[in-house]
Amino acid sequence: MAKMVMTEAKNDGFLLATGKQKMVVETADGPRLRYNDFSQFHVEFRERTTNGSGVFTVETQKIKLRPTNSDASIRQLVENNLQFGVNYSDHYSELTFPVHLSQVETINLNKTVSSYDVFTRFNYLSNEYDSFTEVLEEADISSVYSAAPISKQDFVNSRRVFPMGNETRAPNTNLGRVPSNTVKVVVPQGGASAIALDRFPFYNQIQINNKVQSDFSSFLKTVGLSELFLASYAQSPKTLLNFNFQDEGVVTADGSTEVLDLSSWVISGDLNISLDEFFVTDLESLHPVGDMAMNLRKSLFAGFLKRYANDYFRTFKEIYDKNPCYFEDYAYSIDKFNNSTGGGAAAQTFYAQADPGGTTLLDDTQIKYGNTYFYKCKTHYIIVGNQYSYTTVSYHSEVAGSEPDYALVTIQNKPQIIIIPIDTFSEQIVTIQPPSIFPQVKFITQNNSKNTVDIYLSPTKGQLRDRFVPIMPEDDNQLALMMLNSRRKTGVFRFNTMREDGLFEIFKMKTAPKSLKDFANFKLTEIRMSYESQDAIFKDKVLPNTEYYYIFRKINSKDLVSNPTAIYKVELLVDADDSKVVVEEYTIPELPTSKASRKFQSLFQIVPAMDQVYFENDQSSLFGKSTFAGSLNELSLGVADESIWGRTFKFRIKSTTSGKIIDYNVTFTLTKDKTEEDF
Repeated sequence: MAKMVMTEAKNDGFLLATGKQKMVVETADGPRLRYNDFSQFHVEFRERTTNGSGVFTVETQKIKLRPTNSDASIRQLVENNLQFGVNYSDHYSELTFPVHLSQVETINLNKTVSSYDVFTRFNYLSNEYDSFTEVLEEADISSVYSAAPISKQDFVNSRRVFPMGNETRAPNTNLGRVPSNTVKVVVPQGGASAIALDRFPFYNQIQINNKVQSDFSSFLKTVGLSELFLASYAQSPKTLLNFNFQDEGVVTADGSTEVLDLSSWVISGDLNISLDEFFVTDLESLHPVGDMAMNLRKSLFAGFLKRYANDYFRTFKEIYDKNPCYFEDYAYSIDKFNNSTGGGAAAQTFYAQADPGGTTLLDDTQIKYGNTYFYKCKTHYIIVGNQYSYTTVSYHSEVAGSEPDYALVTIQNKPQIIIIPIDTFSEQIVTIQPPSIFPQVKFITQNNSKNTVDIYLSPTKGQLRDRFVPIMPEDDNQLALMMLNSRRKTGVFRFNTMREDGLFEIFKMKTAPKSLKDFANFKLTEIRMSYESQDAIFKDKVLPNTEYYYIFRKINSKDLVSNPTAIYKVELLVDADDSKVVVEEYTIPELPTSKASRKFQSLFQIVPAMDQVYFENDQSSLFGKSTFAGSLNELSLGVADESIWGRTFKFRIKSTTSGKIIDYNVTFTLTKDKTEEDF
């Protein structure tokens, strides 16, 4: 799992002077967040008191400061490094990021590693659905989060007008307004039901696996504020704070980020909940509670935040000791772009609360077949940080009448809770039906058949991930399309056989192939039954007692081909009164790339290969020269990657009769004969 370090861009001079705050440092590898490895102060923590009578607990901490350099003035050091009456915030955090599932799926056995995946799920095929949605904008296609019922029959073999998105969803009618489109969607906690999803032919699913601490989210769910608060947070005014971020060694310095200061929110008591701009399916949104009940929930929420802040409050000593803040993954927002680059304005934005169970799902049914979409995800973290200030200072001396040698500084510190969005991942996906898995094949013949073999073809059910093996030149176009959905461009694709009419390709050769691409010019036919069937039967005419080589592929309803089957070597054996078909898998022999030994009878000769003795006329030492004179030492012979000149090789000669061995050590020496002009 990836980690990001976040710290305030506004530096506290005291923490910097004591090596307790990360700062941006230029290194040979570029800017990095680093601590100072020295301190200008000896720090001693003295008495500490807390006052819990206000909204949040306020800590008062006194520290004693001495200079580490005995010649330094404590007064001057304090004046140079501490600013009094200035509010500092500290939200130093080490945040965890999900990585793509393909990077961790071999080790992610118990979902302890945070990961994500974006893919298209296909439930069934409906040409009517494809035709209808083709003329709609994505936001007007029915959403799975709609409260209006949608049945599978709406999309299969239906000649009536499909329900449009704006007609099938009306969750906010009781609030006085039906949104014109689903531009901002708040996903209900737990996501869409499996039953509702099964009704759609296909949809894009964003899956985030991350077991999170969920005190905050759990409370919102308990008091019935989950979706309402998420919508309110999304549209509330934000505060700009500047942070330094380090993600996998890459530093973003002084980045301005919009955050929601929940501490100020609690103090003001303003929990503004408006759903005018949002598509929300929460039942409480459909039937809003009265003002009294809502005010009670707001009060409970404010009380919870106070306890929450105090429970995870860091003392100033914990800040000084470099302890990171407590944080939770609160929610995810996903911007959807109806293009392949993520450029321009987002077409839709989905908000989903992080699921404490570990898997958060966002299901996007508002897509069209064949279109490319780009999703950008932000994780919204709740961070319990601090706001503190240096309030007073006094100087003292161990010896009366002498210069002060230490200072007593008073610090006031209180919690500051923020919600901050951090860019997490982006993913491009094209909505295409996955190719089928290679088909199953069975060869049969009648006992008295003289020249016919029956071939039974059936689909291989299930799904798998594998590389695509092209055969025909046009397969390269399919490969390019599939690469858009490759597992992080690794060349591994999803193959999934769906229930549909069976269409199969048959390739046939009379000679043994040297590679699969040899079949490109030997496509025999495509076969499907004249009636509705997933299987197919083909009767092939063959010569008796003759070997043939076959491969087969399945073609899905969107004309995407599967990987080929194994190569089958087939022969119809016919004698006087019987016939049978013999089938075996054929493996293409690998051509030898080298030969460790060779037999000879009486003489052998060892000579360099051509690329070792080829003289290249374009050598740099010859540029601008019309003669080789004076350049012999700079010239080289051969163009091979590894030159043999100056190297020694051992050749072992072994008698095949007596077994005696002779070793020849041969050194290849390049001699450059110079003329008098060269000396």
